[in-house]
Amino acid sequence: MSGKTPVTRPLVGRSSELAELRRVINEALSGGSATLVIRGEPGVGKTALLDELEVLAHDFRVIRMDGIESELQLDYAGLHRMILPFMDRIPQLPAPQRGAIEAAFGLSATGRPDQFLVGLATLTLLGDPVRTAPLLIVVDDAHWLDEESMTALAFVGRRLQAERVALVFAVRDFFADQGHTKGLPELQVKGLADQPARELLTTLAPTPVLEQVAKEVVAATAGNPLALTGLAAELTESQLAGLAPLPDPLPTGDLIETRFARQVQLLPSETQTALLLAAAEPTRDLATIERAAEKLGTSLAALEPAEELQLVSTRFGIEFHHPLVRSAVYSGASPARRRAAHLALATTVDPATDPERWAMHRALAALGPDEELAAALEGSATLARARGGYAAETALLTRSAELSPRSQDRASRLLGASHAASLAGNLVHAQSLLEAARNGDLEEFDRARAQLLDGMIRLYLGQGQHAPALLLKAAKSFAPLNPELSRRALLTSFSAFMAALQCSEGTSGHEIGEVALAALQGESGESTVDVLLRGVASAFVCDFAEAAPALRRSLATYAELSAEEITEWYYFGPLLANELWDPDAYSFMVELVETAARQQGAILALQPALLASAAEEIREGRFSAARTRFAEVLDITEAIGGFVSFYELLDTELLAWEGEEDAVRAKVRDTVAIATEFGAGSPILNALYSMTILELGLGRYPEALTAAKQLDADGLPFWSAFALPSIVEAATRCGDVKAATDALKRIEERAQVVQTPFALGLMWRCRGLVSDDDQTESSFSNAIEWFEKSPWRTELARTHLLYGEWLRRNRRRTDARVELRKAHDMFEAMGARAFAERSRLELAATGERARTRRVDSAFDLTARELQIARLAAGGLTSPEIGSQLFISPKTVEYHLTKIFQKLGVKSRMQLAKVMADETKTGGSAADFTTFTR
Repeated sequence: MSGKTPVTRPLVGRSSELAELRRVINEALSGGSATLVIRGEPGVGKTALLDELEVLAHDFRVIRMDGIESELQLDYAGLHRMILPFMDRIPQLPAPQRGAIEAAFGLSATGRPDQFLVGLATLTLLGDPVRTAPLLIVVDDAHWLDEESMTALAFVGRRLQAERVALVFAVRDFFADQGHTKGLPELQVKGLADQPARELLTTLAPTPVLEQVAKEVVAATAGNPLALTGLAAELTESQLAGLAPLPDPLPTGDLIETRFARQVQLLPSETQTALLLAAAEPTRDLATIERAAEKLGTSLAALEPAEELQLVSTRFGIEFHHPLVRSAVYSGASPARRRAAHLALATTVDPATDPERWAMHRALAALGPDEELAAALEGSATLARARGGYAAETALLTRSAELSPRSQDRASRLLGASHAASLAGNLVHAQSLLEAARNGDLEEFDRARAQLLDGMIRLYLGQGQHAPALLLKAAKSFAPLNPELSRRALLTSFSAFMAALQCSEGTSGHEIGEVALAALQGESGESTVDVLLRGVASAFVCDFAEAAPALRRSLATYAELSAEEITEWYYFGPLLANELWDPDAYSFMVELVETAARQQGAILALQPALLASAAEEIREGRFSAARTRFAEVLDITEAIGGFVSFYELLDTELLAWEGEEDAVRAKVRDTVAIATEFGAGSPILNALYSMTILELGLGRYPEALTAAKQLDADGLPFWSAFALPSIVEAATRCGDVKAATDALKRIEERAQVVQTPFALGLMWRCRGLVSDDDQTESSFSNAIEWFEKSPWRTELARTHLLYGEWLRRNRRRTDARVELRKAHDMFEAMGARAFAERSRLELAATGERARTRRVDSAFDLTARELQIARLAAGGLTSPEIGSQLFISPKTVEYHLTKIFQKLGVKSRMQLAKVMADETKTGGSAADFTTFTR
C-alpha cells in the first residue's frame, strides 16, 4: 500500500472527472489495464483527484509516488522508487530485460541499459502473474521525474493490456505539451465552473460570503480549487463580507506558490532550514536530513510549526502537504541558503558508495570554477552513461563544464554533454550544447568529433538531406588523425545516405564511395567496418561485375557480426542481398537483423527490419503475413511515442498489389510530401515502386513506365535494379523498344554475374517480352523453371500472366488458358486483386471463366494474435514471446486464450499442428555459405 495518507479535498463540480477515474478502476478490475494522464495548471485539483482515486481503489494494491525536482539529474531514480516492492522478482526476468534493469539501477556492470528494454522489464515486473489484486500506480508531479524514468513509464503506459494495472500520471500542462506522454489518454482538468466554485468557497469559508465577493474571487482565481481553498482560510471576515477590500492581486495560478512561500517565510529560521533540507534531498530520508540539519544548527524537531500549518508531515519520511509547498520552499530560499543546504547534505553522503548523489549536492553547492568538482561530476556522468542515464549524463557534464576553469575542458565537456543529449533523444538541446562547444576552445580531434555529431543530430532531427555531407566532412577531418575512425565515419555517412538517397544535398553516394575506396587503398587485414565499407562503396563506384565480389564478401562478413554490430549497421545486410538479387540471402539477412534487434531491444533497428520483412512477405505472396508486420511496426512506433502517422503510409507496396488504387495514390502523395520535407529519399523510392506495381496491375502501361523510369532515374544501387523488369514490361506494351532493350541488357549483365534463380528468371522473362520470335516460348519456359526455384512467388505469378498474354496474342488460346489460369489462381490466393482481375480479363478473352478462390485469411486472427500464434507454435514461452513483441507475459497469455478459442485448440502442441502450414521456416547460419557463392 501507499505510505501516504490521502488528504481529502472537496471535489464539487468534478462529476465528469470522477467518472473517468471510475472507468480507469473498472478497466483494471475487469481484467484489462488503463493508463491516464491528468493534466492541468498548479492547484487546479490534480492531486485531489489522485487522492480520490486511491479511495476508489480500495481493492487494489496501491503504489504512490511523487516526482521530485531535485531528482531530475539522477537517472532512473523515480523508477527505482516505484520498482522497490518488486525487486525480488528481477532475477526471474528474461536475460536481456534483467541485464538492462540491473544496469540501469547500478546492480550490474555487464547489462545493456537500453531504455526500451528497461521499460519492458518494468512492464514484465508489473504484470506479475501471481499477483491476485489489481495494481494502481499513481505518480503525482510526474513532470519532475528524471527523463529515463519518465521514458520507461510512458513506454509501460503504452503497452499495458491485460495486466490488471491502472497507471495514472499527474502533470502540468507545459509537460504534457512537450510530448513525453504522447499517445496516452488524457484528462484535462480546468478550474471549476462558476456555480461549483462559489459553492466551494462558501462551504470552506468560516463566515458567510457576500455574493459580489464570491463572484470576484471566483473570477480572479478562474475557479482554481487550491486558490479558492487557500483564500477561504486566508481572507478576513471583513473581506469575505465585503466590508474590506480584497488583496490585489489575489494568489491565482502560479501565485499559489507565492502564498505557500509567504507561509514559509513567517516560520522560524530553523524551521525554514529544516524544510529546505527536506526539499533539497530527493530520498527524503529522515536520518540523512537529520544529520545535515545538525550541521546547520537545527533538527527535525524544528519542523513542528510547519506540521501545525499542515505544510509537511513526518509520519512516513518527510511528506509535503502539496507538491507546490516543496517548490515554494526550495525556490523561495536565497541562493546562498540553497548552496548551504546542498553542502550540508553532501557531507552526509559517502562519495565512495553514492558518488552521483554526492556530486549532485556538491555541484549545486558550488559557487565558482572548481576543477576537482568538475572532474568528479565528469566521473559521475560516466557512471550514468553505463546505466543508460543519458539525460543525467547530459546534466552532469553540462554542470561539469560550467565549473571547469580551463576553456579546453569546458568545451570538451560541453561536447560530451551534447552527445549524451542526442542519445537521450533531446536533439534540440543537443544542438544547442554542440553550438556552445564549437564556439569554445576545442582541440582538432574534438572538432572532428563535433562535425560527426552534427551530422548525426541533423539526421535524427529530420534534416536527413544534410547529414551525409556533414558526416563525409567529419570522415575527412578524422583521416589524418585517426584513419580507423575516419572509415567508420564513412560507413556512417553511407548509412545516412541510404536514408536520404536522392534527397541528399552536398554530396552523393558516388563521392562518398570514391573517398572510401581511396581510404581503403593499401589496407591489409581489413576490419569488419572496412569490409562493409568496401562492399557498399563498390556498389556506388564500380561496374556491377567489378563490385560483385566485394558485395559478396561484405554480405558474408555481415552474417558474422555480433548482435550489437548488426543493430548498428542494420541497413546494410538486406540491401546488399537485394543488390545481389538473392532472395535466399535477403530472407536470411532480414531474419538476422530482426532477431538481433529483438534480442537487443533495439526498437529503432527493429522498425526497418520489420519493414524489410514485410517486403519479403509481399514478394512471397503472403500478404496477410505482411500486414502483420506492418501492424507490429505501427504498434512499436506507438509504444515509443514515434511518428505513427508517417509509418502508416509505408504499406503502399502491399496496397498496390491488393489493387487499392485510391488508398495507394493518397498515401503516395502524402509520403512524397513528408519524406521530401525530412530529406528521406527511401520512402519516396518505395512510393514510386508502389505506383509501378499499381499501374501494371491496372494495365496502365504508360503510367507504369513513367513511374519505373523515375525509380531508375538516379541510378541508385539497391533500388534501380528493381525498376528494370517493370521498365521492360511496360515499355514493350508502349512500343518503346529502346527503353525495353536497354533495360534488358542491364538485367542480362547482372544475371550473368549473380546466377541466382531469381536473376535468371528475370533475364529469361524479359528476353521473352522483348524478342517476340521463335525463342520467345523457350524464354518464358526457362523463366518459369527458374522462378519455381525462387521463393518470391509474385514474380512467378507475373511470369505465368505475361506468358499467357503472349500466347493469347498469338492465338494459342488453349495453351494461354493454362498459364492464365495459373496466374489468376495464384494472384487470387494472394489477394493481388488488380493482377487477378487483369488475369481474369485475359482468361475471359480465351473463352474461359475464372473461378473464384479463397484468399488466405490467416485463420481470421488479428495481426497481434497471428504474431503470438506463430511464435507459440515455434516453441517460445510466454516470457520469450513477450520479450520479442514488447508486451508482458500476462498479455501473451490473454491473447493465447483468444487464439485457442478461435482455432478450436486446447494446447500449444495442437496450435503448432494447426499453424504448421503458416509457420515460416528459415535457414540457419550454416546454410548461409550457399547464398554467397
